[in-house]
Amino acid sequence: MRSVAYEFRKRIQFRVGFFVREVLSGTVEPLVMLFVYTALYRSAAAGAVGGPEGEAVVLGGWTYPEIIQYVAGLVVVRKLIFHNRALDLA
Repeated sequence: MRSVAYEFRKRIQFRVGFFVREVLSGTVEPLVMLFVYTALYRSAAAGAVGGPEGEAVVLGGWTYPEIIQYVAGLVVVRKLIFHNRALDLA
């Protein structure tokens, strides 16, 4: 009975590890970009002088919520594409 439980545990751990690897692959770059955008917008908001309180900071035509939505959409699209090579034009 112990050997059967060990084999089940081993298979489940392998499947969970594979699933976690597939889910997390390709999400590091967008997470880094979220941190970069957060720092950029905080810096721009701290440097903004004048104007009404709570006014949205716009960088390059994008507000912070819009850029977050864009990056989230990018992650979804990248996850839907089975291979990243499908994006290559070469």
